[in-house]
Amino acid sequence: PLVYARKQRSVVMADTFDAGYNSKTIGQDRQLLVSKDHIDEEDRVLIVDDFLSSGSSQEALLRIVSEAGATAVGVGVVLEKEYEAGRVSLSFILCFEH
Repeated sequence: PLVYARKQRSVVMADTFDAGYNSKTIGQDRQLLVSKDHIDEEDRVLIVDDFLSSGSSQEALLRIVSEAGATAVGVGVVLEKEYEAGRVSLSFILCFEH
């Protein structure tokens, strides 16, 4: 299944896993939320994100996966902002391809 992490709680989201991160894009602290109905300890999760900047949003998603007891199998990003430190902060899990 495909599950989206939300940045705001919807009216139908009751119980969630959540993790904070600092958004370089908007310069504020934000929260990512995933419904507890959508992830559990039997899941193997591949995190896919559009941008890699500081790595803080990907780290927040990894914390959510860990809190759920699920297994993170990797992190994929579409575009990397090479002038940021995201590659270094996520080097423990990322396998970089160009």
